[in-house]
Formats: sequence, structure tokens, C-alpha cells
Amino acid sequence: PNHDTTTHLVTLTTTTATTTTTPVKVHHIQVSFVQHLPRTHHTSNTMHRSALSSSVDGDEGLPNRNTEWVNGRGTWVAYLVILSTLRVILGLLFDDASQAWTVLNVGHAVVTFFLFHWIKGVPFSGIWSAQGAWDDLTMWEQVDMGRQYTPSRKFFTIVPILLYLITLHYTNYEVSYFVVNTAAFIPILVAKLAPMHKVRIFGINK
Repeated sequence: PNHDTTTHLVTLTTTTATTTTTPVKVHHIQVSFVQHLPRTHHTSNTMHRSALSSSVDGDEGLPNRNTEWVNGRGTWVAYLVILSTLRVILGLLFDDASQAWTVLNVGHAVVTFFLFHWIKGVPFSGIWSAQGAWDDLTMWEQVDMGRQYTPSRKFFTIVPILLYLITLHYTNYEVSYFVVNTAAFIPILVAKLAPMHKVRIFGINK
């Protein structure tokens, strides 16, 4: 059924001569055979349709411009430069290094928690249309199509950990600073853990 059938008609002519006086008898033999040719066009179309269907199979197959930037060239460097610049500015505003680092750590935790772990869906849905595939997911859940332990996820998990540890060091582990910085750090760390993917504690932000 997957092949085109082509029928060829071949005429074979044989000549028989008995004597010089015997008329020549000509026998016409018709032989037909069937040649099966593969339907390459049909096969290629099937493969093409399969590729298309697999590329949009579920949420993980849809392109998501909302999180493409995390894997962009220079994104990680720019992220670190922004944090360093903010630290310099805070150093000019606060004479105490403990206060400067605490403000940076808490501010970073609040902003990233709101952007990564609270806002759901895709902004500018009229432009970045994904047919509602991401409406129930936070940006962190959308990163790398939901795949865990990718380089981007590791980077954006390590940065707040290092920032938290550096802050504790410069605050000399004073109790008041320790409590404030730890309270800001724990939510953004827990929200990034793989077991918390698509989990809503007590139904918050469901």
C-alpha cells in the first residue's frame, strides 16, 4: 500500500526458421511485470509532519521568549556586573559594610523572588503568543522548558547562595543581620529546588 505500482508491457519477438522454403513464423509474446517503486514523496511528507508534531508536543516544545534571555550571550556576566555596581553604589550610601551587604542581599532576594517565583505567565502575551501554555507557570518554572539542573538554573541558584554567604561574612554573623538575611534567603532557595517544581505550598499563588 505504501508503493506506487507501475506496469510495463514488453513485447518479445522470436523468429523461427525451419527451411529455406518454410515461411517464417513470428511469435509475439507479451510479458507484463509489476515494478514497485517507493513512495518517497509520501514518506518525506510523513517524516515532516512527525517532526512538526514532535516540536510542538506539549509545553516543552513551544518557544518561550520570556526566558530565552537567561541563556543569552553575556547574560551571566551582565548579571554579575549589575550586582557589583549596586554594591558599589550601596557602599557610597552606607558607611557600614554590614548594612550595604544586607541591603544588597535582601533587595536581590525580594526582586528575584517576585520576578522568578511569583509572576506567572508570559508578559506581552499579544506579542509573545504561546496559546496559554505558560499561563500557570512562574518564570523559574519556564526556564529551559522546565528541565532541571541545567547550567542556567545552576548559575541563578549559586549566585544568591554566594551572595548570602558573603553577606554573613561581612556582617560578622551578628544575630540581627543573620536573621534578616536568612529570612530573605530561604524562600528564594527553596523555590529553586527541583522537588518544588510546580508546587504551591498551602495553595499560595496557585
